[in-house]
Amino acid sequence: MNSRPPNKSGLTDTRSRYHQALGVCNQLASTGAAMAVTGGATLLGMKPALSEAAAYSQHVQCFRAQGVSELQVRNAKDFVASHPVLGNSQTELMKLYTESWAITRDPHHTQDATVQLARAETAIKMLGNQGLLTPEQTESFNQLSYAMLKNAELRNEIRNGSPALSMNR
Repeated sequence: MNSRPPNKSGLTDTRSRYHQALGVCNQLASTGAAMAVTGGATLLGMKPALSEAAAYSQHVQCFRAQGVSELQVRNAKDFVASHPVLGNSQTELMKLYTESWAITRDPHHTQDATVQLARAETAIKMLGNQGLLTPEQTESFNQLSYAMLKNAELRNEIRNGSPALSMNR
């Protein structure tokens, strides 16, 4: 019988290659896990910006749905970007611009109403945050600002800056 003892150097070589491959596999797994965690953290950090951008786009689409031209949309975006109001984001200003346009249908009056409504909302938020208004009062004042805008437009005070002439004069 010709039995040879196993080749110890071949077995050692095979074990060495196995351990090297296992080390590479573990290194790749840990690097991949670290990249996944980093990617997840990056996405979570970007989520507020992405949701803000989505809301802004939604308000632009609502404005566009009112039958305005692309030039009017561009002008609205430019106005919102160039007229920051303390306490309001561009998304909030675009929402106010869209709502003001729905009421006035005039670019100049829309711009004035947007700024005034934004200032009113900021003041109301500040009073609410200071505890000087209850949440119900804050909501009521927010609704009243739109009602005042609509009332002024209906009385023709927005279009020409003075009360409408009475028929009884």
